[in-house]
Amino acid sequence: MACNELHNGYRAKFLTIVYWIAATYVLADVYSAQLTSQFARPAREPPINTLQRLQAAMIHDGYRLYVEKESSSLEMLENGTELFRQLYALMRQQVINDPQGFFIDSVEAGIKLIAEGGEDKAVLGGRETLFFNVQQYGSNNFQLSQKLYTRYSAVAVQIGCPFLGSLNNVLMQLFESGILDKMTAAEYAKQYQEVEATRIYKGSVQAKNSEAYSRTESYDSTVISPLNLRMLQGAFIALGVGSLAAGVILLLEIVFIKLDQARLWMLCSRLQWIRYDRKV
Repeated sequence: MACNELHNGYRAKFLTIVYWIAATYVLADVYSAQLTSQFARPAREPPINTLQRLQAAMIHDGYRLYVEKESSSLEMLENGTELFRQLYALMRQQVINDPQGFFIDSVEAGIKLIAEGGEDKAVLGGRETLFFNVQQYGSNNFQLSQKLYTRYSAVAVQIGCPFLGSLNNVLMQLFESGILDKMTAAEYAKQYQEVEATRIYKGSVQAKNSEAYSRTESYDSTVISPLNLRMLQGAFIALGVGSLAAGVILLLEIVFIKLDQARLWMLCSRLQWIRYDRKV
């Protein structure tokens, strides 16, 4: 006796090859997506949070630094030493044709200039001023966070005050001992805690409001967002096409085998009738 094995034909081998190709494509797509997510450039660049990074950005990345006219920051750059002098020299080199090109009317104008985009820009200003500007314009346009000036940097006294020399000596001793830095750091920490507490309170209020609003809605009106599978869309399309082709081939193979069996049965029946007629 003889029989036809479905797994032994070239159609079954073709079906197996299609499945292997589809599975390999899916795995390759998944691995390539993972490698892309690991080695891709991050969406946000690292912030320029020190004067050294600002100097490197001006030298290598072409950042342009702006400063407010007749401000304490401009005096610091003009009369400063070391890093401040280097920054001032870089600012003047960037605007050789226009010596007043790096001046802005106010810090707000500089922030608007940065928000407009275009070339890479940075604005140098006092920390106390920038703190309120951050609240007004958002923190996404601010990067420089090194301490430049504090509220304890200067004390105003009357001209000709008899204890001016003693006051200067006390201030210098406080500065050299690090007490002024500790007071400034504590003040900034307090401001940050107040802002953080306000943000947490607003977030809790919004969460309570959204929760109360969601309770009033019925479960039938809840919108469920579908899962985004665009990353593997091509793999699933190839897998679906391969499965469809394999199914069609398998169906055709079964039909052909049944036809062959029917023909074989008819041939056997004819042979039996012929033998029966010969015997009769």
